[in-house]
Amino acid sequence: MVDATISRVRRASTISPDVTELIVVRHGETDWNRDGRYQGHADPPLNDAGREQARELARALADQPLDVAYTSDLRRAAETARIIVDGREVKLVEDPACERSTSGPGRD
Repeated sequence: MVDATISRVRRASTISPDVTELIVVRHGETDWNRDGRYQGHADPPLNDAGREQARELARALADQPLDVAYTSDLRRAAETARIIVDGREVKLVEDPACERSTSGPGRD
């Protein structure tokens, strides 16, 4: 998860400053992810590995300017977002509308 996101952020750093850049991040790992269980709208928290993934991504994004961060209100997503913006002056908006409305094949 983190490696793919980091490479996308590095490539995006060459974008013109007058273009809005959107960085999309999936939540860190939960025990349900690890066990291959479907989560959907269930609300399991991040596990230790998921928290470390979020901290790793926060370090990778440390030099990336962020104006605002949006997250669903699901625990796993909100905690991931809070870890990423911790210590930064970035507005964090928790909004249930950010939840995915459907899952594709093989997705949780």
